[in-house]
Amino acid sequence: MNAAALSDELERLGGTCSEDGAAAAAEELRARLEHPVPMVREGAVYGLARLAQRFPSWAPDAVRELSQRVAHDSSPGVREAASECLEDLQ
Repeated sequence: MNAAALSDELERLGGTCSEDGAAAAAEELRARLEHPVPMVREGAVYGLARLAQRFPSWAPDAVRELSQRVAHDSSPGVREAASECLEDLQ
């Protein structure tokens, strides 16, 4: 799967998983935040934000992860996406 397709899939994952699948989805999304390709990390950022919007109990974890991306990600695009998502969650 190419990076663009993986990014899209990760973004959808946060918006389509069931509540029972939220823990597994969050684990997958967190793991992809460390992917070497920025586009994949950006998809994971959006996926985490969507997960937090659907299941508010996940919001504190998502805010923590997104804040780390804003502060430390090497890609300006990922930092910007994480910042936008944080604004949407607050």
